[in-house]
Amino acid sequence: MEPCTSRNCRAEQAAAACATPVPEKVGKAKKMKRFLKQVFSRKSTGTSNAAEQGQCRDAAAAAAAAGVSPGLEENPNPVKKKNKFKRFCKWAFSRKKKSPAGAQQNNIEPQSTSMYSCVSSLTAAEQEANEDIPEAEQQSDTTSVCSWHSCVSFLTANEDTSPSVSEESSDSSSSDNIFWNAETEKIHLDLKGKTDDIFRHYKAGMKLGTGSFGDVYEAIRLSDSRKVALKIVEKKKSIRRIKIDRFSEPMPAEVAAMIFMNRGPRVPYIIQLLDWYETPAEYILVLERPMPCEDMMQFLRRYNDRIGEPAARIVMQQVVSAAIICCQRGIVHRDIKLENLLINKNTLQIKLIDFGCSERLRKSAYTGFCGTKVYAPPEISTGSYHGKPATVYSLGVLLYRMVRGRFPGSLQLRDIFDKTWYTEELSKECIDLICSCMARHPEKRISLEKILRHEWFEALIVKVKKTKQRK
Repeated sequence: MEPCTSRNCRAEQAAAACATPVPEKVGKAKKMKRFLKQVFSRKSTGTSNAAEQGQCRDAAAAAAAAGVSPGLEENPNPVKKKNKFKRFCKWAFSRKKKSPAGAQQNNIEPQSTSMYSCVSSLTAAEQEANEDIPEAEQQSDTTSVCSWHSCVSFLTANEDTSPSVSEESSDSSSSDNIFWNAETEKIHLDLKGKTDDIFRHYKAGMKLGTGSFGDVYEAIRLSDSRKVALKIVEKKKSIRRIKIDRFSEPMPAEVAAMIFMNRGPRVPYIIQLLDWYETPAEYILVLERPMPCEDMMQFLRRYNDRIGEPAARIVMQQVVSAAIICCQRGIVHRDIKLENLLINKNTLQIKLIDFGCSERLRKSAYTGFCGTKVYAPPEISTGSYHGKPATVYSLGVLLYRMVRGRFPGSLQLRDIFDKTWYTEELSKECIDLICSCMARHPEKRISLEKILRHEWFEALIVKVKKTKQRK
């Protein structure tokens, strides 16, 4: 047993060695404790103070006269201490753990309480982060997802081709998620807009686009760093307003429509209004901003302005569903077109935007037209039209534009009205749906609720079932 080298014993007995023996493990633990206390202390070990160096020399001389070897604290060489600390850190924070056999080979006692006990107590979190990772998990694994490349396979190939699955790197940034995340935020819109400074809560960025009713800017909500879009609409006498419930003052049409959309389960196919502000000169709408996205017109340009029927079915199913839900909640959009559809280029997810032309749904006819003329039904020339039949006609024009790459001309419209229009490029079910939606007379058009039960959509379901049976 070595004599105790504690500082208290040397102070009491000066040059005499302490006669109180202690077990070897306890001695090592105390040395380690003093060592860690020294190396992690704020006071620099390499000080050049002459008085401290003199004290170290005196203590070393006294210990040598007493026959006591100096401990870790009494080492007067700061470079040596630094090297020891460096070696200790390299060992303690190394990624690889030494096995007990390797420890015995290096004359390290894994059972001792000195080294392992200190490391486990001071660097437990570091060791958990540095656990050895299996080699198979270290390499970036690929995940099967419906990606942009999978869309290409059935947008440009033949009609029977189903969406394929491609591999995307799993280390993509969170801002470039393949799928749009489902909304989980609870939204409570006030009938009266907020009047405080919006830029205390949001940081605006670059302009995203310009619509018929206002400009749209990207922004970040400062409270949680959420990406949003700010739509700034100038207050004009011509701005459309809707009276909502018992609220005394009419509200901007887009805000009122969004409040109606919030009354019920959240609709994934319709853009969400998160908040709105009112200033003396402007209305500012805070909208959700799905990422990644682009409008349907930009998307079609990637494919020479047209897509195949399989992709068109996916898009139309969502757009028709959005139109149906709008009517169920008492709103008619009146401006469904390519520019008002946001699409996720990876998954073909759709969101209907821009309710600036929207109006309360009513049984009586509308007299003032608001929307885009090329999507408008022929009855607007008479000065009156009804909401649902006009919506059905615009959906037919939308489908024609997506699968044909252009809008119908006068000759095509005549044949569609007479139900004699035909092209070898489209299936007979698709042709029949377009003619049913774009019938000249509103009463002869297919009803909005029956569109999704048309055989063109049922043909897609049959193909999917056959594909699953083959697999």
